[in-house]
This record gives sequence, C-alpha cells and structure tokens, in this order.
Amino acid sequence: MKRIALGNEFLWTTLTAALVFSAATATAVDFTIDPSNPNNGLFDIYSATFDPPLNPGGDPFFGGTPPATREITINPAPTGALAAADTSLCVQDFDPAVPAPPIVPPCTTLYPTATPSSLDLTLSAGNTQLAINGGNVFFPHLVINISGSTDVLAEGASIVNFAASPGTVPIDGNGVAVLEIDIAPATAADFATFTEIVTSCTGPLCALIPILTLDMNRYRLTIDWDPTFSFFTADFIGQTANNSMVFTTLDSGIPKITVTNAVEFGNIIKNSTGEQTVVVTNDGLTDLVIGQIAQATPLSAPFSIPALTDNCSAQRVAPDADCAFIVQYSPTTDNSPADTDSFDIPSNDPNMATVTVSVRGTGVAPVIIVTNLVEFGDVTVNPPTPPEKTVTISNGGNEPLELISIAQDNPLAPPFSIDTADCLNKTPLSPIGGPNNSCTLTVQFNPDTAGLEQLDSFDIQSNDPDTLTATVDVSGTGTTDLVSKINVIDTVDFGSVTETTAADRTVTITSSGTQDLEIFSIAAADPLSAPFSILTDNCSMRILPPNDSCMLTVRFAPTGTGLEQDSFDIASSDLDTPTTTVNVRGTGVPAQFPEINVTDSVSFGDVIETMSADETVTVTNSGTADLILEQITVADPQGPFSVEDDFCSMQALPPEALCMFTIRFAPPATGMFIGTVDIPSNDPNFAIVTVTIDGTGTPTAPDISVSDEVEPDDDLMMPFGNVTEATAWDRKVKITNVGNGNLEMGMIAQTDSLVDSFSILNDNCSNQIIAPAAGCTFDVRFLPVRVDNFSDSFDIPSNDPDEPSLTFRVTGSGVAVGTGTISLQPDGADSGLFGSAIRPATLLALLGLVAANLRRRRYH
Repeated sequence: MKRIALGNEFLWTTLTAALVFSAATATAVDFTIDPSNPNNGLFDIYSATFDPPLNPGGDPFFGGTPPATREITINPAPTGALAAADTSLCVQDFDPAVPAPPIVPPCTTLYPTATPSSLDLTLSAGNTQLAINGGNVFFPHLVINISGSTDVLAEGASIVNFAASPGTVPIDGNGVAVLEIDIAPATAADFATFTEIVTSCTGPLCALIPILTLDMNRYRLTIDWDPTFSFFTADFIGQTANNSMVFTTLDSGIPKITVTNAVEFGNIIKNSTGEQTVVVTNDGLTDLVIGQIAQATPLSAPFSIPALTDNCSAQRVAPDADCAFIVQYSPTTDNSPADTDSFDIPSNDPNMATVTVSVRGTGVAPVIIVTNLVEFGDVTVNPPTPPEKTVTISNGGNEPLELISIAQDNPLAPPFSIDTADCLNKTPLSPIGGPNNSCTLTVQFNPDTAGLEQLDSFDIQSNDPDTLTATVDVSGTGTTDLVSKINVIDTVDFGSVTETTAADRTVTITSSGTQDLEIFSIAAADPLSAPFSILTDNCSMRILPPNDSCMLTVRFAPTGTGLEQDSFDIASSDLDTPTTTVNVRGTGVPAQFPEINVTDSVSFGDVIETMSADETVTVTNSGTADLILEQITVADPQGPFSVEDDFCSMQALPPEALCMFTIRFAPPATGMFIGTVDIPSNDPNFAIVTVTIDGTGTPTAPDISVSDEVEPDDDLMMPFGNVTEATAWDRKVKITNVGNGNLEMGMIAQTDSLVDSFSILNDNCSNQIIAPAAGCTFDVRFLPVRVDNFSDSFDIPSNDPDEPSLTFRVTGSGVAVGTGTISLQPDGADSGLFGSAIRPATLLALLGLVAANLRRRRYH
C-alpha cells in the first residue's frame, strides 16, 4: 500500500495545528483519479481459468490468496486524462458453436465521449467513517500476455458502476479505511467487456480471454488518506464468480499550490501604508488545504498581514479556484537599503508543503525646504513697479515632493499678492540629484497707504510626512518718502550637483524703490569661498534707476559629496537694508554609475560522467545607474560547461535589481574540468567579470540490492516456516540495481549451489545486465522431501565493486500432513473446478458462461 503524505508521519503538525476540519454532516465528494500518475492502472489479473487455484489459508474475504506465478499477466498504461474508445473497434463475438474467426460488428456507442475516472466517496463528520457511493475507472489500453508467450492487445477495458457500500467503515488512526463489498451472486462491480481483442491471438486459450470480463460479485477497496483528507492512494481487488481477480491502483489527484514567491512594494512614503494582494491558486485536481499563513515564519514590522484581509488561512481551495490576502508595508523611516522579510504559506501540496514568500520595500520621504520669512521693508506708496521677493522651494528628500496647494487655505490679502505658476508647473519636485529639484514663488508688495507695518502669511501644503503644512510670513511698510529699495533673492539653492561638475545660477538685483539705488562692492565684507564663487559680476559699483536691474552669476563646483552652505553680502543705498545677505547652498552627490555584483567562482563537485548538473548564478546591480549587460559567453563552447536559462544577457538592470542564469556541467568523461564564463557590462570598474567554474566527472558504478517477501526483506535470509512434506512452496527474490552503472549478474547458485529440498526456478537474473533503477526476479522453491528441518544457502555473484558475491540463506521445516501451518496440494494435483488442469466439461461450462455474459453485455 502506497502512502502520499507530507513527511513521514500522518499527523502533519505544521498544518493541522491550525486547521480542524470537522464538518457538522457527512460530505460526499467525487474524487478525480490523477490521469498523469503512472502508478494508476490495471497492474495484474489472476485468472482461475489459466492459473492454479487460490492458495488456501490466505485472505479470508476472497477465500484464499492467488499464487505468485501467473499464466496471464497485464502490461498496463496509465488511466489517461480522459478515456474514449476507438469507435472503429467493438466487442468481438466469441461464439463456441461457430468455429469461424470472431465476428466484429460496427461499434458506435461504447465510450462515445471522452470520460474521466473518479471515485464518489462520503466522509463522515470528523473524518472517522467512510462510504462509497459509486465510481467509474477506465483503462483504455492493455496488453495481455498468455503463458508468457502470446501478447494480445485489448482496448477499452474498464471498471464501472461500483456498487455502493451498505453502510460505512471506520477510518483508522493512520487514515486508512478498508471497504469490503460482497453482494454475491449480484454484481458488486461491473468489469466491462473489452471493446476490442486483436484477432492475431492463436491457440486454444484465446477463446477463454472473455472469461475475464465476468462481473465481480465482491471487491475490496483500501483507501489511504492524506492528513487533511483531501486526497488518497487506493488499492482495488475485485473477484468474479469464477474466482478471477483484478488488481488496480487508483491514486486520486493531488492539490498544487501556485503563488508568487516575492512581493515587491518599491518605494513607500514613510508613515504611510502600501498594500499588495497575494493570490493563492489551486492548479491541482483536489482541494488545497492552507494552514495558518505566516505562523512558522511570521512577518515583523514594518510588514504585516491584517487578519481581516486574510481569506486564505485555514481554508480549503477547490481545484481551479483561488483565495487572496493582503500584505501591508508601513515604513516609519526613510531608509536605505530596503526593508526585507519573508513569511510562509503551509498547505497540503505534497510536492511543496511550505511556500516561502519574500517581501521587500523601501521607506522614502520628500523634505520641503523653504524660507519662512519675506521682508519688504519700506516701500513707496503706489510704486510704479511694485517690488517683488522670490521664495525658493526645494526638495531635500529621496522621494518626489508633491506641492498639494499654495496660498489656498491661508491666502495672501492686498497689499500682498503671489505668483505660483512656476511651482505649480514643476510639481512634483525631484528628489536630491534630480533635474527638477526646485521651483520659485514670486511675492509682490503694493502698498496704497503709508503708516503701520503690514503683516500676512500663506501656507504651502505638501506630501512631506513631517511638515504637511509650511507657513511663510511676509511683511512690509508703505511710505510717502522717496526711497532707494533693493530687491534680490535671499537664497540661492543649487539642489544636488554631481561631484567634480559645476552648476551656475543667475542672481538678479532690482531697484524697486522710488529713487536711484546705488550698489557698492559685492561680496567685499562677506566673500564666497570654494566650492562657491561669483563667476560674473555686472552689479558692483553701479547706480540703478527705479525698476532697473543687473545680474550676477554664482557657481557651485563640489569636489566631494554632502551639503555645502555659504553666503555673500550686497551693500547698497537701501536705508532699510544697507547690507543684504544672500545665502547659497548645494549638495554634492556621487556620480551615477552601475556596479556589477556576482560570485566569482562556481564549483560543481562530483558529477557522474554523461550526466549533468546545474548551478544558478545571480547578477545584481549594486550601483546607482542602470547596469547594461552584454552577451554572456563560455570561454570554451565545445567544453563540458554551457550557459542555460539565460535571463541576463542583453538586459538592463536598474539599481538594486537582479537577474539569473544557469551554468550546466555535463562531463563527457571522468576527471577534473575547469572553465570560465565572461559577463561583460558597462560597469566602469569591471568591464568584464570572469567567473571560474570547475567540476569533476566521476565514473558510473553498479550497486546491487536484494529483497525477498519475508520481513525484514533486506536481510539476505528467507524462512519458509512449516510446509507439508512433498508439497512445494515458492517465494520470490528480487534483485535491483540501485547504482548508476549497469549491473552485470553472474550465474546464481553456481559456486554455492542449493541441495536437498531447495531449488531455484524462473531465474530471470543469471547472466543478465540490469540497467540502473531496473531489476529482475527469481523464485526459490522449498519442497521438503521428509519431515525434518532444512537450511541451505546460495551465492549471488555480480560486478558490484563493493559486494562481488552475496550469500543468501534459506530455511524451512517439513512437517507431516495435517500438522503444518501451510497446507498445499503437490504440483500437478487436480484442485477443483478451476485447478491447473481444466476438465473438458469445465471448459464447456466456462464457454457457456462467456457466451451468456457477452450476450448480456450486447443487449444491456
């Protein structure tokens, strides 16, 4: 009995600790038989017509156990996704009264459409009882081998219409339930007639093949559940009225989890929350049972899975259905490098019990930089050209700065006004180092009365999480006197400038008063120092009439990284502001360039010659500009190394991104191999990264494994127990090649031969070559010639370098008739209706049954 389980124990604590599926009522489910599983199929037929009778004292339900040796064997194929008959074939009419070849009438109705295989089962509440309601299982293509010599092709055989169980059977603590349905002489399961038996079969036994299609009046179905009761492995044994038996394996479909293995949030503004939806899909054939998500590997702040959004934990997801949950990222800092974490999704997928999902995100924040005070001083009432002040807004953060509103909730009132066009056109402002990092507002003061100082303010709302609203105060005084007035920006912000380069800004000085403005020497008392300088000065020692202006050019040439600040003075005849200080600031930022990051060596270790192994190489861009990768190549294309699954060549990787490619090692012979792989890119420091690779080809070698029918099956010893004297008892020994080279067998029992009451039969192993993972068998017979204890041994020679000769020991006791624990009739004895010798009268009766059965199938 096979078992599909997650791990070695039925109690799957990872999942069942969080899940308790106990329905209030029984649940009937139609379980699909997995069409892709090669284990599914009709793997054996025991025919009472051809084979010796059932061994007495065996299985009480069937009245005995079939012997190990069969005269009819089956070479099955898997069930197939959908079973459909070849409509050009049909049931052959085997009429004993007509010696002519069988009649093959046209076939139009048998399996006219593709049909799936399934079992309809009912599980009780708590999964403690099981019942079968029916089912259909199809085996479209079979090869029947008669007496080891004649192959007969059969098409369209099926087991259909399982009889429902009269009640339920218990499910034991290992999840196993055994249904034994016996409603003889009625039909417990209908083993349908073959749609075709190829007529090339010759010989007296060919006409008896249809006896296999007699309806079964009893069957045993053993169901072995997985821990979540979502899928199973099943063994079926059916018995006909003439003691023919059919053996099948019916593994149900399994669930298959599909989910992304990475959640990328990208940049999320600090103190806000980003969300990503994760979808879990069941691409399998039966329910996917999901455990508690992120229980074994939980997420920690700033990542989380809100419980109210989790629609997957402790849920069953039907085939082709899905569920979803939300992962949140709430950074509290603007960080670099990114935040990373991972969490687990446990399920009953036997091939992927736990999926690990990685999460990644970067907290970012814009930072608004703006002066908080604008002072106009004395301004002549109703000036012909109202003076203006420039307010610069810049972004000192690493995320675009959104200017949501300017002077709207708290606007300026006359005599002040503001022009916001430049900033509204440029929003959002780029992070530090971006091309659009700052903008300007123009504030105007146009007093119409003289007297007290005028005060006002306006607000700037942005997405800066620390300063959602910045307030700028403005002031000025109207006067009737003729005054000289200077108007100049108070701050020159260069933003971010790449180190070793230069940026220039123009500073305009305007005479905004009612009489000439005399400008004295600029930057005399407070000069600029490196990395700042005044490149051109068209203002020093000039007289500007009202509304006239002049310009300076200021340069910022950083030689390193980081914030730089300075100031210079402008002396003038403005009595309110005889010295105006202009602040300058700028940030030197590193040059943007890519940086390739990749392992410099790959070692495969030992790989069997003529086989291959793969290693994945990850290329990461650790720089600040796109990494352009060119074609990745192997130094020796004809050598044992090659590049496969290349997702890197000719790609552009953004900063912090990665790609992968596979290096394959396929040694053509034994020995050490060394090679290189070149990865060219635009990394200015490493134009070509060379990865060294090495591996060793190792020779193939066979490895013999011997097993028998008696536990422990690998101890090279097989006891027969008590056997009635003069009665033969056969047991099978199997030899398997578990190595990676051909296993060459010698002659078994040649050096250490068997004597007395032991012998070797049906030897399919001696002097044979057994491929890796293949096997062969032979039988050991014990026929005690007298009442006595017997023991012997024989040798099993091979080319296994570690075990060139194995010694296999056999023991048994011959006992008098009536005293043995195993009582068998001697070979050749007549064992009844379906013994090894078929009487003529019995053969006629069987043929009559065949004809009646074929007629019943043809007209029902």
